[in-house]
Amino acid sequence: MAVMTFEETLAAWLPGQRWFAGKGTPITGLAVASQTTLAAGDPGLRHLIVDVIQATGTDSYQLFLGVRADLPGRLEHVRIGPAGHGLTGYDGLHDPDLTAALLAAMAGEESIGPLRFAQRPGGHIDTGLDSLVLTAEQSNTSLLFGEEAILKVFRRLSPGPNPDLEVPDALARLGSRHVAAPLGWITAQTQGRPTVLAVLSSYLRNAVDGWSLAATSVRDLYASGSTNAAQAGGDFAGEAHRLGEATAEVHRDLAAAFGTQELPARAYHDMSARMLERLDRAVAAIPALARHDRVLRAAFARVATLSDPLEVQRSTNCMRGARGSRCS
Repeated sequence: MAVMTFEETLAAWLPGQRWFAGKGTPITGLAVASQTTLAAGDPGLRHLIVDVIQATGTDSYQLFLGVRADLPGRLEHVRIGPAGHGLTGYDGLHDPDLTAALLAAMAGEESIGPLRFAQRPGGHIDTGLDSLVLTAEQSNTSLLFGEEAILKVFRRLSPGPNPDLEVPDALARLGSRHVAAPLGWITAQTQGRPTVLAVLSSYLRNAVDGWSLAATSVRDLYASGSTNAAQAGGDFAGEAHRLGEATAEVHRDLAAAFGTQELPARAYHDMSARMLERLDRAVAAIPALARHDRVLRAAFARVATLSDPLEVQRSTNCMRGARGSRCS
């Protein structure tokens, strides 16, 4: 039986990863575009950029490849396969013995091959923390280092400015109280453009997602059988007010950091068309939404009839919630 190449092994492994965007479409080609040794030895850590070809086009993914002669049981669930020279390859982001090297490289502002590791001026990175991979994310991978920092690794690479770094960094420079300031980051040149590979931010232990908080409030209210939210312990009014104040403050900071512009009247037509197109896709994917189609379609169509200029600004999903902060 023919032995699979490492590229063939990767092509078989990738579709099973929750962050792989090309599920359901066969991989017709795969090439390792770059390979950089970040930690030599056993265990070792290599950084790979892999170009994956499918009928929909070519996408670039990054992989922090761990290699060991003997893979311990705790890492069996992230085994990839033979990586040459008697070594087994696996997803190294799940190995605390290796991920500390990423913190050290950022703290030391090292350059390793095409990778550039940076620390935010005036910031501090604790390099002695163990990591734990969080399981909630779909398209990226986040590592929690102790209860101090969180590293967001972008699996599918997008050359150019990345709002997960650009926005919180700009807001932190303004002294925003509602955004976790980045501590460090990893970048590289891909397709001739700077590309953010990962961002390390402060981890805010008391962060709560506003939507989850509101949903819990309603659940508790209905479970109690009471019609008085305050008596049921499900009154969300105070949190909603603080969340609104935080949102307003973040948008003022965003306007100061990135400026504003006036949306011309003709832009409303394009906006309406995009909203209607998204509605068509949503109804096709979830037929139960069809009963709301008429009302939503009418509202979206009315957008095209607006004529007054509208001031618009940059937005972000990185802010402090009603009981804490987090950048999702």
